[in-house]
Amino acid sequence: MLSAYKHFWHQFFDFKNPSSRSDYWWVFLINLIIYILLMTIFLFSSGLSVALTADVDRFSAITWIALALLFLWGLASIIPMSALAMRRIRDTGLSPFLWLVFPISLILGEFIQLPEVMKKVGSFLLTSLMFIEMLLLKMSLS
Repeated sequence: MLSAYKHFWHQFFDFKNPSSRSDYWWVFLINLIIYILLMTIFLFSSGLSVALTADVDRFSAITWIALALLFLWGLASIIPMSALAMRRIRDTGLSPFLWLVFPISLILGEFIQLPEVMKKVGSFLLTSLMFIEMLLLKMSLS
């Protein structure tokens, strides 16, 4: 498990070589644990209502540290997570740029001036199309 996470950071800019399924899911699990831990510290260090209302005047030092760590860890893991996702998608035989569908749909949903419902529906449709295409490819390979 930890060796997969070390390998993940060593292949920071490797967008070409294959990655095993277990490598992907171990990294996903460890990142999820880190996120949940930091978010829990952030939410409960100054009180849930203070964190959720973003009342920064009442944030404690621990809340600021957790927020900074969340930001830095998220920023540092963008490129290696993108590389890992591209490697896994390429390993399944799909276009490596297919992983861009979900983030692009989220970004466009935030900046395009559409009603909120339309943004969510568009994002859901793009994500659903990507999921269906992966399922169809998997069924055709088996």
